[in-house]
Amino acid sequence: MTVRDMLTLNFNSMDLHVKTKRKPLYYMMNLIFQTYNLFGSLKIHTLAFSNFVLKVQRGYVAKNPYHNSIHATDVVQSIHYIIHRCDFLRKGELSDAETCAMYIAAAIHDYKHPGVNNAYMVTTKTKLALRYNDQAVLENFHVAAAYKLLHHDSSNIFSGLNVETYNRVRAMIISMVLSTDMARHFSELNQFKARIQSQEFNMAGKDRQMVMNILLHACDIGTPAKPFEISARWTKRIYEEFFRQGDRERQQNLEVGPLMDRFSVNVAKSQAGFIDAIAYPLFKQISSILPNMDDFLINLEDNRDCWMDHVEEYDVKLRDMRLHK
Repeated sequence: MTVRDMLTLNFNSMDLHVKTKRKPLYYMMNLIFQTYNLFGSLKIHTLAFSNFVLKVQRGYVAKNPYHNSIHATDVVQSIHYIIHRCDFLRKGELSDAETCAMYIAAAIHDYKHPGVNNAYMVTTKTKLALRYNDQAVLENFHVAAAYKLLHHDSSNIFSGLNVETYNRVRAMIISMVLSTDMARHFSELNQFKARIQSQEFNMAGKDRQMVMNILLHACDIGTPAKPFEISARWTKRIYEEFFRQGDRERQQNLEVGPLMDRFSVNVAKSQAGFIDAIAYPLFKQISSILPNMDDFLINLEDNRDCWMDHVEEYDVKLRDMRLHK
């Protein structure tokens, strides 16, 4: 595999997981950094980088159906596609430090994800919820836990950076990872829309960080923009994770959260609604500032129609499940 092979929306990280013997993130990150000489330009020791990425890879919880290292790999590949195929590298005038920050943020954005959402963490008063004052609990945890790996010389990938560059890269990564909190979706999208309509918008200047944030967020929730045969597999994974949380909530006599009840959620209808309300408007706005976004939009439209064609089928499945509950 080469980096060119990743410049397609048909790329399947689940297949790479099998081909690399369950090390897709490790393989992809090393390939990207080596190909674009980010090791040399940022004075990153290759052994430290390999150690760091391998620790990140292992830190993802393999038993999670969705939030695992395969998802992280998928987000890295999607960021790679947008940086190069959609020309953000040139239009955003990205330095190697900024490019590196985008790839690292994508790799660590769900590091050590426990398989439940922020609402569950807050409701059950977990230690992490208390630590982060109920605000972006998991997102704060992901980036903080990943940065702890840098405290070890053997995995400190930024040891060669000067203080100014280190602080700037860290700030970029934190900002991007925190932007993946779905609670911020509408406020950040509205802010993004307002800025791109402004005559002062400059994605290669003061608006670069905002664009980097919105791009990582889009890649994080972007599986509905992949071809249906790939997207449907991701949909099955994320709803199984949702439903497992719902099962836990039911067992703990908690209110079952939205989308978490396997006995009431019509996956096809829910996924079509997600595309209409969340994914399509986000990618549509991004397409107004970056080229080659049409395939994302076409896939979203096609997948929305495909899911609507399956709504009745899922209704039948739900009725059968409730009968045998």
